[in-house]
Amino acid sequence: IVVGGMTQGKFSFWNFYGRRFVRLYPALIVVTLLTLLAGILLTDPVTLENLSRSGRYAITSTSNIFFRDHLGYFAIAAQKQPFLHTWSLGVEWQFYLVWPVIIWLVLKFSKKMAWLVAVLALITIGSIAASQWAISHDPKGAYYLMHFRAFELGIGALLVFVYEKQASMLTSVSLMIAGMAAIICSAFFDSPATPFPGVAALLPCLGAAACIYGGKGFVAGNILRCPPVVYIGKISYS
Repeated sequence: IVVGGMTQGKFSFWNFYGRRFVRLYPALIVVTLLTLLAGILLTDPVTLENLSRSGRYAITSTSNIFFRDHLGYFAIAAQKQPFLHTWSLGVEWQFYLVWPVIIWLVLKFSKKMAWLVAVLALITIGSIAASQWAISHDPKGAYYLMHFRAFELGIGALLVFVYEKQASMLTSVSLMIAGMAAIICSAFFDSPATPFPGVAALLPCLGAAACIYGGKGFVAGNILRCPPVVYIGKISYS
């Protein structure tokens, strides 16, 4: 979106952020209001106070920072944190704030896509290295903070630059199978004891990238193109 808009001379930060807001915030607002209403009806005053505080962070897309400071994702207390899952939305929004600015600056410096790909690849690799380091030095920060999770989104962003290149049927099917196997292995073999994210997060992320790229190359037998699966994908966020 950013590269296409700048290439055509039509990119607008306001329009970009506005579209992200319209896509993400209606569901977030509804969930926040209904959760607080349930809290008023069902919880004690102390729990409600904590719920409302985490709700304020959720609605401002900073709950990842709040939960970094207050609990671990797999702590027992996590079971009593209805807004805990919004940490990833905080990471996403913070990524959206920074990433378009980086792309805009690089393209202002040079219109060559090779420069842009190189800069984004360096940022992605740097984020992986920082994440792996933080696992030992700041494990909560490694899990919750945007700069330690940016590589997961960066992999998807880099996929843009090869997505339109055509691959053979055999390559597409092979990538699809390998990608799904990587995701399934991560689901079964990763546990709360797995040092994460760091390099452990590469397996599901690269698996997702392989599915996205390979999945576009064939129709027959492609489970990701089945209408029920596509429908689930389209409604998955809200």
